Amino acid sequence: MRSRFTAFYLGLFDYLIETHHQQHLCGLTAQLLSEGTQPNWLSLDVISSSESALRGKVTFQAWFKDNNQLDAIHESSDFIKENGSWYYTEGVQHNPIYPKRNELCVCGSKKKFKQCCL
Repeated sequence: MRSRFTAFYLGLFDYLIETHHQQHLCGLTAQLLSEGTQPNWLSLDVISSSESALRGKVTFQAWFKDNNQLDAIHESSDFIKENGSWYYTEGVQHNPIYPKRNELCVCGSKKKFKQCCL
């Protein structure tokens, strides 16, 4: 999951397609991923992860700013392992869980959330 977040952050869309299971692409291409305005990715919080045989699940929040608005992708993602490599298959979206006012901001500023991106 961390490598896929980094690929989004750096705009490495070919890598995202390579690590997406072929049976779950549904027409998605690197070109489609690169179209439009890209958000300003801030940070990744891995909430939980589990692995069972050749299946894995990662629940995370990927924080970003788009048009100066803070938002997050909060997802439980499914992965399968084939030939020693993990591939993203699909995910279930959840509503973002924002930090409490006095918690550290998700942008990495080390300021309290209320004094930063809130």
